[in-house]
Order: sequence, then structure tokens, then C-alpha cells
Amino acid sequence: MESFDEKMMKKTCFSITLLLIVSVSGTFTSISTVGEYHTSTILYVGGSGPGNYSTIQSAVNASSDGDTVFVYDDSSPYLEQISIKKSIHLMGENRNTTIIHGSNGTVVGISANAVHVSGFTIQNGYNGITTGFSQNNIISGNIIRGNSLCGIDLGYSKGNVVICNTIRDTKWAGIHLYVSSENTITHNVISNNHYFGLLHVGSWNTIIEDNTFYSNSITLSGTKMDWTSLIIQNNSANGRPIRYYKNRENVTIPLDTAQVILANCTSCTIQGLNLSDVDAGIQIGFSSDNMVAGNILSKNKYHGIALEDALSNTITRNTINTNGYGISLSHSSSYNTITENTIHHNKGDGIYLYEASNHNKITSNTFEGNGGLGIWVYHSSGTMITGNDIVANGNGIAASYGSDNTIIDNVINGNDVGGIVLGDSADNMIARNTIEGHRDAGIIISWGSSENTIAGNTIASNGRGISIFRCTNANMISGNIIETNDVGVELNLTMFTTINDNNFINNSRQASFFLSFPMVWSGNYWDDWKLPFPRPILGFCWITFDLHPAKKPYDIP
Repeated sequence: MESFDEKMMKKTCFSITLLLIVSVSGTFTSISTVGEYHTSTILYVGGSGPGNYSTIQSAVNASSDGDTVFVYDDSSPYLEQISIKKSIHLMGENRNTTIIHGSNGTVVGISANAVHVSGFTIQNGYNGITTGFSQNNIISGNIIRGNSLCGIDLGYSKGNVVICNTIRDTKWAGIHLYVSSENTITHNVISNNHYFGLLHVGSWNTIIEDNTFYSNSITLSGTKMDWTSLIIQNNSANGRPIRYYKNRENVTIPLDTAQVILANCTSCTIQGLNLSDVDAGIQIGFSSDNMVAGNILSKNKYHGIALEDALSNTITRNTINTNGYGISLSHSSSYNTITENTIHHNKGDGIYLYEASNHNKITSNTFEGNGGLGIWVYHSSGTMITGNDIVANGNGIAASYGSDNTIIDNVINGNDVGGIVLGDSADNMIARNTIEGHRDAGIIISWGSSENTIAGNTIASNGRGISIFRCTNANMISGNIIETNDVGVELNLTMFTTINDNNFINNSRQASFFLSFPMVWSGNYWDDWKLPFPRPILGFCWITFDLHPAKKPYDIP
């Protein structure tokens, strides 16, 4: 038996759709008055009537602007991919039983204006419905399910209405808007899409209202206008409200919230919430000086917390677990502080910084069991990573295509592959860390990284203690304890490396190199060398020497 809410939803959808049909009929009338007069016709697909079409596409091809193509359900499923290039109404007899099965292509592709598609189950395609480079279309009263990319893809389109559809079980996004404007998404039920319920990218002046999400929600990305020109109201996720604030100050978010979106907001407080089973628990865009404290963010499909072009926010004392990613900072999200959080068992990275998200502080957090990296700093610089416990993740810390990052006083243990990885990065400091128990290497410096300093670390029980690969200039390894690794230090295809004043203790092989020169080995302590002569270091077809080996180990705190 239908609930009261379901009955009201059906009545609302019927009333709104009727108004939209009347509006579109006016559009058809204006179309038909250009050139020769055309009387609207109904073309039938399936059924037993004389002259009915056997395929939907053949009826669409035979139609003219303003016509209706009515599809009976008795020949369902229709194994077709429909291309609509005329302003018609494509109508199914019953949305539960009139099925178009797309077989991995786009099931219904709309390239004309003022098209109305209603009353179908649209399934098993690459995209369910697309509206590329068209406008003023209506997609209403359909079930759109099990498609590989998007349920509905509104790309480069304008003025469309998506109303009263059920969109579920898509492998990427239920609804995707990209470089589109003035669209209305209303009274839909959007559920169990793999990554996103509604993904809104580079689009503006969109109305998103009165939608019901289950195990999904709303994700925004783009310019400041893309975040702030929207009307987002009266939407719910898992029975609780989705709250969107724009151009606000000093708001405290209510505790019954399912998802928080801040757009151009300052000094707001998000505290004590339990945000789970949506696309992203918290999104903060073009906003500053907000406090995110003491929340639980779990089982969200994409992010626990996502910042985009957000400055000087504080994220502290949150528990962030079993999300797609824990925290992401993107598009120049800088000068933020992330401290004292527990970030564990997320499918991807614990924290991911990218696209010029500079000068952030990541301090005193616990990262454990994340499937990707504990922390990944990509195309970003000036990050301070200090005092964190980074244990049993896919990898510990990676920094690539950036500079001036500082990684100090962290405990980095037992990550599956590596402890710290630098790629094409310069002027980074890796100091006073404990780095133990990695299958590949404790520290890897690779691919053009230069002028990095590795100093004062304890690097133990790894496959390789320190590996430097394809680097060209002035990396320094100084004052480290390098012990019980399979290989202490390994240099491959590397130039101008200095290795001095380290303790090499009980490594299966203390050091090796391949096509690496010039190198400076000086003043290191080698527990396997007691003679008062330079200590030989064997490489591939070459030998070099530590000219002044230390007689006793250094006291390295």
C-alpha cells in the first residue's frame, strides 16, 4: 500500500508534469507555424494496431516536430539505442513495464530542443539519457537504472527539467550536469548510485529542490558562480535534510543534518554531526574561517570532507572512516589546518591535496588502514606534515610536482608499499621521522626530484631504506639511522647526491648504486667496517668509497 508521502509525491508530479506538457505544447505550436502547417500526430510502437511500428527508432525517424511516439509495453523490452533529433514527446505506456534496454550505448540520446521523454524504464546502457547541446527538454516519470556511467547526463545544455524520475544503481552518477545552465532538477528519487547521486560540475543557475536521496546526495564543483548561483532547497538524504548555505556568516549547522554544503560562507560551525551514507558528508567551497569539529563522517561514497578553493578553515577532532576518500583539498584550498583527527579505513587516501592547495598544516592526526595513501600532496607546496601517526595504509606519504613541503616528527610504520615517496619535487625536508616496516622502501626520491634533504630519521626494517631513482641534482642524506633494511641506501641513475654522517647498521646490504655519479659518501658509520681505510661501496660495474668513515656510531636522537 502506498504511503501518504508517496501518494502526495505522485499527485505533485502529475500536476507539475501537466503544466510542463502544456508549456511544451506551446513550443511545438510555434515550431509548426514555421513553414508548412503540421498537425500533431501520434505514432504507435508495439501493440496490435494496424500500422504500428515494431521499433522505437523507426517511429522516431518517421515523426515530425510536435508529434508523440507512444510505446506499448507488450513488446518490451525494446533492445535499442534511441537517437532523437526532432521536438517530439516519446511516451511509454507504463514506466514499470515499458523497458528500453540499451546494451552499453546511450539508451536515449537527445540532440533536439523541446523533447519530452516519459513513462519508461531505461536501463543497462552506458548513459541512460543524454541532452548534449540541446535545451528546454523534459525528462519525467521514468525509472532509470543500472547504467554504466550516468543515469541522466545534461552536458552543454540549458533549460531542461528533470522531474519525478527514479534514478538508481548507476555505476558513476545518477544525474550529471556539466557546463549547463538554468536546469531544474525536482521531485526525483535518487538512490544507490555508486559514486554520485547528483554531480554538478561547471554549471550555473540550477534549481535543485524537493528531491529525495537514499545512499546518495549532491556534489558541487566549479567556479564561485557555479557554487553560489544555485537554488538548493527542500532536499533530503536518508530521511534527513541536505543543508546548503550560500553567502552566509556565523551559522551553526543543526544536528539533524544529512549533508552540509557551504558556498561563500565564513565563520560557520559544523560540530557534533553524524554524517554518513551520502556522496560527501561536508563540502566547503569558496569559504573561509569555518570550524569543522567533533563530527563522525563514515561510509560516504566519495569524500568524508571536501574543500574546494577554501581558505583558513580548521578541521579538528573528527572521526573520518570508511569513506571513498577521507579529506580532499582542491583548487587552491590553502592555509587550512587539519589536526587531531582520526582518519582510518577509507577506501582511497586519508587526505588528498591537489591543484595548488598550498601552505596547509596537517598535524597530530592518526591515519590507519586507508586503502590508498595516508597523505597525498599533489601539485601543491608549502605543506607542513608533522606529528602524525601513519600506520598500515597502502602507502604512507607522497608528494609529487610540488616544493617546500616539510615532513617531520611523524611515525610512519607498516604501510603496505612505501613510507614516504617524492616524485618530481624539490626543496622538501624529511626529518626526525620514524619509518619502519615497509615492503618496498622507507623513503623513495624519484623522477627529477632535487635539492631535498633527508636528515635525522630512523629508517629500519624496510625492503630498501632509502631509494633515489632518476634524480639530477643535490639531494642530501645526512644524519640518519639506517638499520636492518634489506638494502640501506640504493642509488639508480642519479646525479649529485651527498650521503654523509649516517649510521649504517645491520642492513643485509649497506649500500648499492647503478649509473649514479658524481656521488659524495663521507663520514658515515658502517658497522661492518673497522679498518682505518676508506670504506669501499660496490655498485654495478663500478666502485666508490666513503673516504672518511666514522669509527663509532653517531648519537642521533
